Amino acid sequence: MKSIYFNTGVHVHNKMSEWADKLKEETGAETIEYSFLTGVIAVGVIAAASVIFEPMKEMFTDLVDKLKNILLS
Repeated sequence: MKSIYFNTGVHVHNKMSEWADKLKEETGAETIEYSFLTGVIAVGVIAAASVIFEPMKEMFTDLVDKLKNILLS
């Protein structure tokens, strides 16, 4: 597997290996806890996205309308 470098100098391959080793060390109960926590976070993100969707949609619609008015006038 090729290693990837970012401008920050972080060696991604080593980090991925560290995470993989960490997951191998976890017991079944800890893995279930992490899975549950990930699920709770996912539900939170989805809930937050659904709350801000309409205001964001309105904001971008207004922006597009204003840009159309500016460009067409």
